[in-house]
Amino acid sequence: MELLSSLLPIVVALLLGAICGRVAPPALRRTLSRALAPLIAVLLFVAGAMFGDVFASPVVVPTLGLALCYAAGATLTSYFVIALSVRRSASSQPVAARPAGRGGWHALRECATALGLVAAGALLQGLPATRALTGYLPRLDHLVWLLVALVGIDLVRLPLAGAWRSPIVWVTPLLAAAASLLGGALAAWLVGERTIVGLALASGFGWFSMSGALVASRLGEAYGAIALSTDLFRELLAIVLLYSSGTRRPAACVAAAGATALDSTLPIIRQTCAPEILPLALFSGFVLSLLAPVLMAAFLAFA
Repeated sequence: MELLSSLLPIVVALLLGAICGRVAPPALRRTLSRALAPLIAVLLFVAGAMFGDVFASPVVVPTLGLALCYAAGATLTSYFVIALSVRRSASSQPVAARPAGRGGWHALRECATALGLVAAGALLQGLPATRALTGYLPRLDHLVWLLVALVGIDLVRLPLAGAWRSPIVWVTPLLAAAASLLGGALAAWLVGERTIVGLALASGFGWFSMSGALVASRLGEAYGAIALSTDLFRELLAIVLLYSSGTRRPAACVAAAGATALDSTLPIIRQTCAPEILPLALFSGFVLSLLAPVLMAAFLAFA
């Protein structure tokens, strides 16, 4: 039921955006497209406020080091496995479509800006004097739905029928899932945890609202906090990778984003990567969203 309630609004938002893209006049489409960048800035700020609230919890704070280890293992292993596996497919070469001026300094500036917005949101939530102001911020899920609808407008301009025939579209989510589990197992070995627990924590694929509750119900509140923090850190790491190397290694960044490629990081993928990568992001995020609760429940049954 939670899977359906999470995926249905995203699918509806995409469909509404695609319909708007077909019927709206070109001038309106261009105006809506220009709204993507400022709305992403708001999304990052609101996400930072949410992260600040979670990371300030007395239950979560002691688990942050372990969570970062698991998140880095799952995210970076996914990134490098796809980066090494995908060489010269059409979906992994958006360099020709790279906007002018998107060099190393530009990527560094964008990455710093994104992290600054997240940090500003966390600071707003973390300071007692300003915490009440976060009550006036829009809900994160509502922002995500709006941004996904804006991304859906672009889908009408893409040759989607041909995109699904590309092997990379089918291989990427499966390789990303396997690499994430490998990273989780390596992280568990590094911190002295049981391998099955590392596999369970890595199989959230960034879906923090599901993983935290599911792990807590089986392993207790402390492990639930680790699972929640792991997937929050994975989303943050994916944002860093997208802004720093999304134009050069888009498929690897999509893999690193995990299940979030379908929702919260999808607009950032649209902003940092070539439009042709969107079908891969949608399919990979959808597959990993389906796999996450199934794999996590299976691993937790033996934990």
